[in-house]
Amino acid sequence: MASHNEVQIPGEDKDIINLLVHSVGKMQDDEIEVQLMTFVVGGYESSSTSLSWLLYKLAVHPEHQSIIHAELKQSNDYDSMPFLNAIIKGILIQMTIMHGHIVLITSLSYNHPGHLYSLYLPFLLLSHFHIARGLRSSDIRVIGIGA
Repeated sequence: MASHNEVQIPGEDKDIINLLVHSVGKMQDDEIEVQLMTFVVGGYESSSTSLSWLLYKLAVHPEHQSIIHAELKQSNDYDSMPFLNAIIKGILIQMTIMHGHIVLITSLSYNHPGHLYSLYLPFLLLSHFHIARGLRSSDIRVIGIGA
């Protein structure tokens, strides 16, 4: 039995396309748009692609490998590994397969004993995550593509 906010389709599997088709009148247009963007982007960007870029970048920058190794030895908690976190976020932003609207953001800095590393992330992809929170391409000024 479906909950009060769940669409139930008698005799059909509950895949995303069937749910969206049968949600007409039950979901607002922007909710359907967000779900479709999730469907399209989710099939486009894969964990294996991101992991491949991460491994490539670490092979090109062995000095980053040593910093990540030190973080891994100090902690098992991902949240307490700021350099690894910054590298992964940088890969997800800069090496995305899907191109979209972009906006200027700031840089991330990591203070390693004796060194200050800065990871500059000048552009951010406007994704379904941002659309779901009400940010539309018409609300921003697109300033260019690149990193």
